[in-house]
Amino acid sequence: MLRFLSAAAFGLAAFLLFAPMSGADVCLTPEKVRASLVQNIPGVDVRELKAASAQTFMLAFNAVPPRSDVRAGAIVLARHAAAPQAVAIFFWKGCMVSRAVLPVAVLDALLASIEKEA
Repeated sequence: MLRFLSAAAFGLAAFLLFAPMSGADVCLTPEKVRASLVQNIPGVDVRELKAASAQTFMLAFNAVPPRSDVRAGAIVLARHAAAPQAVAIFFWKGCMVSRAVLPVAVLDALLASIEKEA
């Protein structure tokens, strides 16, 4: 059943898992998001980028058409082996501010930009 759900629903599930919550005082931290992903999506691979790695990733991410201007001090990346999409969840000042579903191939290319800088 996971194979059936994961291809189309992985991105949707991860996306909806962190849908805007009511109340302005809600702050979803990277730690809460990582824990929730691991708890709710069996087999998910989660990675967090911080500091210089997050900045390098964001420069590359924002340059991908359509160009954007997303700011993030930390990023949680989630992917599942059976899904063609990955989810990038962006944090500013310790709280989630945005998220994006992107093809795994695009994520791999963005991660390669970090490795080139290292």
